[in-house]
Amino acid sequence: MILRDLPEREHAGFLRWYHQAVDAAHDPVGYQRLGWLLHVSSLTAAAAGQPGYYEELAAVRAGTAMTMPVTDVIPDWAEQVAAARGRQ
Repeated sequence: MILRDLPEREHAGFLRWYHQAVDAAHDPVGYQRLGWLLHVSSLTAAAAGQPGYYEELAAVRAGTAMTMPVTDVIPDWAEQVAAARGRQ
């Protein structure tokens, strides 16, 4: 599902990281890394499918992106983070 949703230019990197994570998953710490990789990759696949994603990514890397603090975008951010930490 992730590979299908990722832009083709992301396939090689994802597959390389995926195979490394699968190899490391024999160890419990490596297993957590595999879960993290799949989660982040699914988020990346969703974002990369949006128009302007690569342009915005380039602007972030160049330091020219228009950004806002997360607390301005999501007013109850601190509460959501605290709640998520409490569930861990």
